[in-house]
Amino acid sequence: MADWSKGRYFTFDKDYEANQLTAFYDMFKKGYIYDDFMPVYWSPSSRTALAEAELEYHSDHKSTAIYLQLKVAHTSTALTTLLGSCPDNLFAVIWTTTPWTLPGNAAICYSPQLRWIEP
Repeated sequence: MADWSKGRYFTFDKDYEANQLTAFYDMFKKGYIYDDFMPVYWSPSSRTALAEAELEYHSDHKSTAIYLQLKVAHTSTALTTLLGSCPDNLFAVIWTTTPWTLPGNAAICYSPQLRWIEP
């Protein structure tokens, strides 16, 4: 969600960085920033850090995961070579546990080198 009419958004823009430092300093003055220790939970099977909420579930928990089909607008060179062209009825199926982020999505990305590693 951004104001794209003002051009591209760069996190390394000097005005952006100055605003971030000002916001950080304001939070520091209010006592919101402090030095402390907290654990970082690690999943050996997925080789990633876990949020604390991912560690404990109530027995009656219902996941908000959804499957969604999205129309493919453009294909990569590799996929175009494989298909010959981008058919009008080509869709990608995605799965997400954060459906509230979908309105902000701009693209589906993939890597031909990505390989699933069985836990």
